[in-house]
Parts: sequence; C-alpha cells; structure tokens
Amino acid sequence: MGYLELPLANGAVIAAENAVFEDRGNGNLMWTGEVPGAGYESVLFTVQDGHLVGWFGVPGGPKHTVHAGPDGRGSFSIETGPVGDWCRAEAGPRGDEVRGAAATAHRLEPAVSGSNGGSLDILLVYSEGTARWWRDMGGPAVGVQQLADYLNMVFRNGAVPATANLIPVEWTPERSPRPDTNGGHYLWNGFAEKWHQEFEFSPTVEALKRRHKPDLVHFIASLPGASSSTAGPRRPRWRATIRRSTRRWIN
Repeated sequence: MGYLELPLANGAVIAAENAVFEDRGNGNLMWTGEVPGAGYESVLFTVQDGHLVGWFGVPGGPKHTVHAGPDGRGSFSIETGPVGDWCRAEAGPRGDEVRGAAATAHRLEPAVSGSNGGSLDILLVYSEGTARWWRDMGGPAVGVQQLADYLNMVFRNGAVPATANLIPVEWTPERSPRPDTNGGHYLWNGFAEKWHQEFEFSPTVEALKRRHKPDLVHFIASLPGASSSTAGPRRPRWRATIRRSTRRWIN
C-alpha cells in the first residue's frame, strides 16, 4: 500500500506515495498519500461499510472526487471553484499579517484538558437534507467518516496537535421552513437566517451540548447536490454556525 497511480479522464496520471494507512477492521480503512515534492498530503481514500470515497489532487491543480458502492458503481468528477493547495492548511499570501495578529497581547493562553487527551470533540449537527445527500455515497456513517478523515489530514498538514472526533447527530429545525419533498434547499428560498437562529436557541441542541460536552459545535445545514441522486462526494460548501461550547483548549 505504499504507492498509487490514479488515472484521470484526460489521460494524465496522479502518482502518490502513502503517508498514513489505517486498517480499521471489517474491511474499513483509510489511505492518504503525498504527491512527490508536494510536502503535504493531498490524496485521501476512505473505505467504510463497503463504500469507497476519495478526494485527490495535485498542488495548484483541480480537485477530483470519486465514490463507489459495493457493486462497483459510483461516480468520478472534477470539483469546480478555485484551484490551489486545497488541503495544506496554511495562512496563504498574507501569512505574515496573520502570524502578527496571532502574537498580540489578546492571545489566549492554551491549556490541556484532562478530559480529551488531545482529541478535539466536535458535535456535528446535520440536517435531513445532508443525510439525503450522504445517502448516495452509503449513508451518514460513510459521510461522517470521510469528513473526519479529511479534517484529520488537514490537521496533520498544518501540524495541528489534535485529532478530530466527530459526534454526528441529525437535527432539522422544527419551526423554520423545511426542504420540499424533492429535497429543495433552504439556501435558495431565503430560509438560511431562520435556520441558524433556531439552531442557536434550540433546546434540543442545548441538550445535545450538555450531554456530549463537545469542544466545538458545527452545523451542516445543507450540502450542494443533496437533492440529486447522481451527486458525487463534493466537499461541503459549509453554511455553518461554529462556536466554542466550552473553554477547553488543546495544547
């Protein structure tokens, strides 16, 4: 498992050397790779419950996504949007300014929480529309696992000394307008603000936070292509509310 060649539709080939491999048992695994010379991981494959989900690319090039079920059927696509070092987790061209701001007198002092031991516990709240979108790639268990693998790859690339632990819970607003029967999203109907307001003040969400005591809460209200049965596993276009739910910090 030390080397992979990934053929593309245009005849080109992406070659990657294995960086991290996890055999999780029962046929589940995770494989990440680094394009020679890149200096960071940019190839990721997750196999969960018989389903394969992959994201891969080359430095400065487009991102490719693939998913396949136990019968071998699936999809292969190229993501649209800006190209670049999409999983490098660096500051970018204004890095000096960012580093300077981080060194101000208002910087918070880090502390180690004895309850998490280096794990960043993230309560991942997702809507029924997101669950519907994940169904194409094998269901929420597959969708959540590949998100966790991607996030931890970014953490490694950015030398973040923590491991993301996602705690997934499906939740859909009760008072705000819901998606239509065809999966239409609130994003195209002006419901975003109402969804997020209800999320902020939901007794159900507050109860989930008290139960799980997460470090962060992340709400995925909608994912592109959730109403399409042919949608590939594009990366989420996050429309999310993220806030610290405790004062625990990872050192």
